[in-house]
Amino acid sequence: MNDDELRSMLKTWQAPAAPAELRCRVFAPPRLSWRWLFSGEIRVPIPLAVAFAAVLLFIAYRVAQPPSASLSDFRQVQQFQPRVVKSSYEND
Repeated sequence: MNDDELRSMLKTWQAPAAPAELRCRVFAPPRLSWRWLFSGEIRVPIPLAVAFAAVLLFIAYRVAQPPSASLSDFRQVQQFQPRVVKSSYEND
């Protein structure tokens, strides 16, 4: 066969039809299951993941940092008068 014969044969050739179940397998709705929580993946762009990690690190730093206490506003107790408060469930 030469090139002209192959070209004419190619023009008349038709591809076989796809199987009917192929459409169901390709366009099937996704099934959610508990297994996905352990083996699934979520695709996230790297800049977004880095920004998210930076925010988490900042929050962890702020939470782990002890609160700043200042004794400049501290005032000594001038008069101490303790008061005993009893609930209605206690006996006198």
